Parts: sequence; structure tokens; C-alpha cells
Amino acid sequence: MGDGIFALTSSVKITDIAVVSTYARFRKEAFGVDTENERPTLHTNQQGEEVTALFINKSLNLNSQVAHFNPSAKTGYVLSGSSNDLLYLNYYLNTFYGKYKLSSGKIAGTKACPINLSSIKSINVLRNNKIEPYCIYMQMVIGSLDTFLDSKGCDNTLRSAIIASFINISDTIIQEMWLPRIFAKYEVSLTEEWIKLVDDVSSENDIDTQIHMLIKNIFNINSPILDSLNRMKTFGPQIISSALKEEIAGIKL
Repeated sequence: MGDGIFALTSSVKITDIAVVSTYARFRKEAFGVDTENERPTLHTNQQGEEVTALFINKSLNLNSQVAHFNPSAKTGYVLSGSSNDLLYLNYYLNTFYGKYKLSSGKIAGTKACPINLSSIKSINVLRNNKIEPYCIYMQMVIGSLDTFLDSKGCDNTLRSAIIASFINISDTIIQEMWLPRIFAKYEVSLTEEWIKLVDDVSSENDIDTQIHMLIKNIFNINSPILDSLNRMKTFGPQIISSALKEEIAGIKL
């Protein structure tokens, strides 16, 4: 699908890597639980430990996560599969692209959009074993930001700006995986810059220290990631236009 690290990218059906079911069916088959009030608590998390199921909300909007490792009153569907696949799907489905596909292309603004089994089962997932670990790490960081920023006493404006920037990076990585040649045309190389930065900070054992270093580097005036984000603001419409032209020409995005 591209050159360099992107040459390793392929697309698979979500049903090839996970079993998709309704939450009601999952509860009954896995635990013999029929009522929604009897919610099973699974040993699942996003810190790299073994996970057994990924829970998908009944509906979604752009401002909140749609996939989680613990069920809630919002849960409608479940993905079962290998730990590593589920960790990656947790990242993938929580990006804008994942939400767009879950909504069958109907997501708009903050309005809630229902999800159904057909939309989940129709999703094609990009796989790249060189990039996926850095995507899983990104999702872990996003899930840890609230607690970290609370500990630093960040005000709401700064908190929102930092979280929005990480979500923007997360969304852009998927876009670049889908359209590496178009991104190269506009000299946007965010994915490889993210990989370099994560490699630099991962020598620190403490996650808070890692997050602190990520924020410091990303918001540095000379940051290549910040440069790529700024270039996305400038060339985003052209990239989307090029993507639509390729889709019309028969290239499945």
C-alpha cells in the first residue's frame, strides 16, 4: 500500500481476527447471565496484560471512546479474540476512521449514531506489525492522560488542548496508513516521527515520565510531529480530495 514501513501494510476483515456478537449473547454464552444488571467483570485492561474481550457501545459520537475493555450500561456488542488483536482493535475502532466505519459513514458532529452488527462485521482493518505496537501504546497513553493531567493540576483549556492533540495524532496515523503515498506527496510523515519519539521515551520505566516527555517533545517549537500536524491543517482538504478521487477510481479505502 506504500513504500518503506508502509509496504508491510495489509487489510483484513474484522471477522477474520475477532468473533463479533451482541453483548446479550456474549453474557449468556460465556457466563450464563441473562439480565443486563448482572454485568460480568473481566480481567481486562489496556496496559498490555492479557485481555479476552473488547466491548463496543450501542451508539457512538466523535467526542467519546466507543470501544472499552470493561462493559457498561452503554455496551451493545463484544469482540472476542487474541489479546494482541483486541489491544490493536481498541486503538483502531476509537480513531475517527474506526468510528466512521462503525457508523456506516453516517457519523456527524456530536449527534449519537447507532451501531449494528452488520456495520461492525463489514469493517476492514489495516494491519502492520511494525506500526501496531505504537498504535497500542498510543491508546494506552490516551487512556492515561486524564489521570496524568489531574496530577499536574492542568486547567481545562490546557487539558483539552493536550488530549485533542494526542487524538489528532492517533487519527492521523490511521489516515497515513491508508494513504501513505498521498501523505508523502504533501510531506506529512507523522507515523514514523511518532515511532521515533516513542522509542526515545520508552527507555523510561515510569509511564508518567514517558507521558511528560511525550508532551514536552510534541509541543516543542521544533517538533517534527507538531510540524506534521500543522501541515495536516494546511493540506487536509487536498489529502481528503485525493483520497476521494482514488476511491472513485476503484481503490478501496
